[in-house]
Amino acid sequence: MKIKLLNDGGYSGHEGFAFTKKFPITANLMRIDGGISDGLAYVSGEEMINIGCVCDREEVFNSPFSFYIGYECEIINE
Repeated sequence: MKIKLLNDGGYSGHEGFAFTKKFPITANLMRIDGGISDGLAYVSGEEMINIGCVCDREEVFNSPFSFYIGYECEIINE
């Protein structure tokens, strides 16, 4: 499964990040916590780098990133 990021940054808890690719951006999904329509979708730090996410603090990519489903991303079944 994949997710599509719904807005151009401004994600809750992800201050200081930018994307080098144009939106919409899709990413490989790591896991979902909660419901598929209102839970959290997780993307690995490595995948965030692969989709063009940059940050001046490289250590943040050691942990997964979470996005609110329905607000910050949507699930894509592929």
